[in-house]
Amino acid sequence: MDWLLEIRVPGLEPVERRIDRALLSIGSDPGADVRIASVSERWAILRRTDDGLELRQIGVAGAKRIPVGGTLELDGVTLALRDAAVAPADEGLPIEALAEALAEAEGPQEALAALLEGLITATGAETGAVLLRGSDGYDIPIARGADG
Repeated sequence: MDWLLEIRVPGLEPVERRIDRALLSIGSDPGADVRIASVSERWAILRRTDDGLELRQIGVAGAKRIPVGGTLELDGVTLALRDAAVAPADEGLPIEALAEALAEAEGPQEALAALLEGLITATGAETGAVLLRGSDGYDIPIARGADG
């Protein structure tokens, strides 16, 4: 599952970071995986779990959780975690996730299936189909319901 972490700092444009590893460092240090100028050099470690992220601040006991679809505000920084395949209603389609799925397809049928699955997920539709028109009429090479 692909997740995106949105990082919001007051006065700055939000930044997104794909969660592509099990552990990510956050801090103002140039070597940090996620750099935020307004926090300490080694501010926190993010660990990917089955259902979200666990955030451990360096030098602070305990951990905080960010479930998929959830947010966490800490030291003036808001972290929001979402599924990359599901576009928020006001953001349109998840083009990057669709492009990745298409790039991994090994043939036209698999590409159409990936595209249709992504569109159904992003729009919340119950069913979807691809309708193609050829010289001899129409063809529906793939149709799916939201449940597969």
